[in-house]
Amino acid sequence: MEAYLSDRLIQKVLSSEDNKRLFVENFKDFNDSKISISDIFKQMENLDSYIKKTLRDIIYHNLPRVKNIYKTTLSVDLGDVSELMKCISIRHDIVHRNGKDKNGNLRDISKDDVSILAQKVSDFIQNIENQFLMQSIDDSEIDSLFNL
Repeated sequence: MEAYLSDRLIQKVLSSEDNKRLFVENFKDFNDSKISISDIFKQMENLDSYIKKTLRDIIYHNLPRVKNIYKTTLSVDLGDVSELMKCISIRHDIVHRNGKDKNGNLRDISKDDVSILAQKVSDFIQNIENQFLMQSIDDSEIDSLFNL
């Protein structure tokens, strides 16, 4: 899921001048960046690689932050991410605490839990892709679909 969110965001941002602009103008970490007038063209020449590096450095399991970037840059709503955030917390315990929570209790995870999570992630990604698909259909195509 994190790899998808990263790769898809980078692809979408870098494929459109409008998306690049929205990202640069709305990404909060860029608010305090200052460049001198004499460096504008150097910055513009390196903008794509700078954006790509910045997007690669984002922690994609921080879904509230990623949700904001997708919304402000791509007008894509990731929806309610609270259930996925709970799963990310469990994943964190498995990876970083040897399967135990903060209190030292062993996390109990079944095959069904993994299957349910896989479906949630699949649905989550499909929701994003559906929004991209809807954005790619222009109004005349929508009108013709509904015979308007």
